[in-house]
Amino acid sequence: MPSLALGSSEVTPLELAGAYGVFAAEGFRADLHAVEGIVNRKDDVMGRAEHSGEQVFTPAETYLVTSGLEGAVERGTGRGLRAWGYRGPMAAKSGTTNDFRDAWFVGYTASLAVAVWVGFDDGQSLGLSGAQAALPIFARFISAARWAASDRDFRRPPELEIVAVDPRTGLAAGEWCGGEPEYFLPGTAPPEGGGCPGRPGLPRWIADAEARASAGVQWLIEQLRGRSRRIR
Repeated sequence: MPSLALGSSEVTPLELAGAYGVFAAEGFRADLHAVEGIVNRKDDVMGRAEHSGEQVFTPAETYLVTSGLEGAVERGTGRGLRAWGYRGPMAAKSGTTNDFRDAWFVGYTASLAVAVWVGFDDGQSLGLSGAQAALPIFARFISAARWAASDRDFRRPPELEIVAVDPRTGLAAGEWCGGEPEYFLPGTAPPEGGGCPGRPGLPRWIADAEARASAGVQWLIEQLRGRSRRIR
């Protein structure tokens, strides 16, 4: 079913943590174990789970996902994590199913992957999103587990290309157009868009100054409109 790509199938928190763990481990999929080992009351190890797995993606492929999910923490639905005080490297994503029945927040560092699910056994609505219900639990846990989470940055594979992309066109930004730096597999970067659309050859500092001035004027207009409505 096409909807499977959007997450219509049910998964357990362990399965989802394992999937995100592949990204944290630079493409290595480890077999999942609910129990790591067994010890007796004397702390003698009576048995351990056997560790095995396989490389299913290249580090470069998984880093593209990691880079995007880092953006979700800084600018997307995971930005509340910073409000809770966590400052270390983190790639994460919130999730909310239909009618707010399930709230998810899943994230990982270079050494730890964590999945949080909040919901009712009978499937009734929570009335809360993943960012509202699951993110605070994730934030408290990851802050307490800093010893395991590590402050080590994600390793960027050297073969990736870095290209500034013009958000208006999706093409590589011209020399003076600015653009946001994005990572690409070798040979997959978009072609250059041929300068600033409608303003070829415009120096970048002038374009930036115009953008800031335009934003300031727009803000002022909105303030004046609001004041005018209150006077009436």
